[in-house]
Amino acid sequence: MMRRFFAFAMIAGIAACGGGSATPTTPVTTPTPGKKILNASPIVKNADYCTAAGITGHSICNTRKEDVPERVPCDNYLSGIADNGQPGPNWFEDVDNNGKLVKCGEPNTHCELKPENQYLLDVYAPGSYVACGGKGSPGTCGVCVLSPSDWGVIHRNPSGLCGLS
Repeated sequence: MMRRFFAFAMIAGIAACGGGSATPTTPVTTPTPGKKILNASPIVKNADYCTAAGITGHSICNTRKEDVPERVPCDNYLSGIADNGQPGPNWFEDVDNNGKLVKCGEPNTHCELKPENQYLLDVYAPGSYVACGGKGSPGTCGVCVLSPSDWGVIHRNPSGLCGLS
């Protein structure tokens, strides 16, 4: 199951990149929770930028629509380079739900990077997961809190479940 996770906010208009946004919908329950996959998507918090990108009426938007070829370079531009040298965010788990961030994949975490894509994270338990822009990014972070009550739920558009910090 794929979860969209808006990871980064940037207050600026970058002429080369535009975006899109979505609205959460009603969840559907599933009997087998399995793992979750978080997908970090950089966002821009600027109404003029969104309008210039063709997303009128929004003050927060993605760098580009999913099907636009410039989406990947724009996402990489805003996300920077992770500590492992890949374009995209650094991922952490808030292991005590009180701000103690431990890099995903370390012992006693419930998350690990998907090797094929720095923006994707496998998550194996409810908790708080944080994506932070890497080197060359604005350095902002986004958090996704997966509560135990959400764990066995498939959300048609779960981006509204994750927030910005």
